[in-house]
Amino acid sequence: MRTAPSSGSSLFALAFCTLVLGGGCVGDNPGTNSPEPTSPSPTSEPDVTSCSDDSECNGQYCIGGVCSDGECETKADCNPAEICYERFCEAPPAQCSSPDDCPGEELCDGFTRTCFDPNATGCQTDNQCTLEPGCEDGCVCDGGNCVPGTPSPEPSVTPEPSASPEPSVTPEPSASPEPSASPEPEPEPLPGGDLQLGDYRIEKVTGDQVHDSVIIPGNVVLEPGDVFVIARSVDVGAFDSFWGATPNGIWYANGEEEGSTNGFPIVNGTGNSFRIVSPTGTVLDATIGGFRNHNLTRTSAADGTQESSWTSSDDYNDANPGTVPGLPNSGVGLVISEISDADDHRYEFIELYYAP
Repeated sequence: MRTAPSSGSSLFALAFCTLVLGGGCVGDNPGTNSPEPTSPSPTSEPDVTSCSDDSECNGQYCIGGVCSDGECETKADCNPAEICYERFCEAPPAQCSSPDDCPGEELCDGFTRTCFDPNATGCQTDNQCTLEPGCEDGCVCDGGNCVPGTPSPEPSVTPEPSASPEPSVTPEPSASPEPSASPEPEPEPLPGGDLQLGDYRIEKVTGDQVHDSVIIPGNVVLEPGDVFVIARSVDVGAFDSFWGATPNGIWYANGEEEGSTNGFPIVNGTGNSFRIVSPTGTVLDATIGGFRNHNLTRTSAADGTQESSWTSSDDYNDANPGTVPGLPNSGVGLVISEISDADDHRYEFIELYYAP
């Protein structure tokens, strides 16, 4: 039989628990003075604040929808050899798609997808000095700079002499020869010399900020009167099917085929304009902006940044790639003669015209 302990034993036990242990006894009602069992507290998670833009982050940056400290806003906040990607400084990628992928002041060549320093350019040949200011009477390339001088003539090729010329055959006279039609006169050659466009570049800018840039391949050599069309991302066959056949003899480039990530030119944009920059960094020509959903045709060789030098149309069918009806055949230099923001972006194009 189990009997209850005597009251004395109970009082002794209570005193012992209270005075010696300073707490409740084992088996006491946990609702009285016995301590609650404790468990280890979980590791505290850092506060995470979701966001849609920097203004919601109280001085931090909104990165991937979460407020974060970050390191940079632009590449100017990073070391000269780094770029700013998602608010953190890191090495540039192997291939660029915009100036943001290039360190420092370097730009991205949209055709080769490589970075280049626009401030380190310079002439390589006398031909590249043709359009430089102050070179109207001739310049030579000296140490990357164009200086007055007489360019060296291109070396001529001496044909191999033939061993023994074939004897000519005298035709038999006909009794009554038919009168021959007068041959069409050969067109007079246009003044000026050929222009090699290698290392010239075309830039898309807003103010002084360059968004897209391409360096023209060295195999493009314009003769006086030549036209050079760059379409965004179609071959010449598709381009002619869309716009109508372009004249024979024009230069044509498929911007995407040349290596540009999204093709070139990307015309859309109300505040953007285009410009031609020589190998020495001289801006040779520039356009007006505001050609979104429009076609711009050059009508004057005067300053291309003036609206009076252009005809603007909101009907892209007014474009005439490959022809320059509004410009003279000399005294123009190298200019941008037409820009079209076609409704199908693949067929957007920019056109250059050379008439020294």
